[in-house]
Amino acid sequence: MHRPKHAPALLAALAAALLLAACAQTSVKHLNRNAWATDTDLSLTMQFWRFDYRIKAQGNQFAVRGTARPETAALPPTARWIEDLWLAAYLCDASGAVLAQDLRVADPGPLAPGVGLPFAFTLHPDALPPAGELYITFGYRMKLVPEGPEEDKPARQFSPAEVFFASEGAITRF
Repeated sequence: MHRPKHAPALLAALAAALLLAACAQTSVKHLNRNAWATDTDLSLTMQFWRFDYRIKAQGNQFAVRGTARPETAALPPTARWIEDLWLAAYLCDASGAVLAQDLRVADPGPLAPGVGLPFAFTLHPDALPPAGELYITFGYRMKLVPEGPEEDKPARQFSPAEVFFASEGAITRF
């Protein structure tokens, strides 16, 4: 059987990539977070969104339900339409290591002051630490534009100056 000359280098690179992936850890240490509490109405404010929520234990998983509200005072006045938005919930330990997460994608629509987007996340941790506190935090990735598409017209193309993009979420550390 003939092996290409670069096969050992390719195998070494693949092994290194697998080793790095095995050592990777998802962290939310850099995000605002609240202590984990069930059956209590709580609120957590991020840079551009506030999450009002309640956590309920359901067997070996947790339901996180509530409303995400835009912090419109922090947004540019031209950001009036949600073109792309995902929301995430993270259960983490005291060091910020993510133990469980869930993600939801919101439909495009108007971004109205005071009007929130309902959410429902299910967090299913594989295991919980034997001791130590747990925390919850949220993330988002959004693209906002000045206006939405009109029914009888194609979607308008916006210049980069008209598009507002922001993201807060988990990062992967090696």
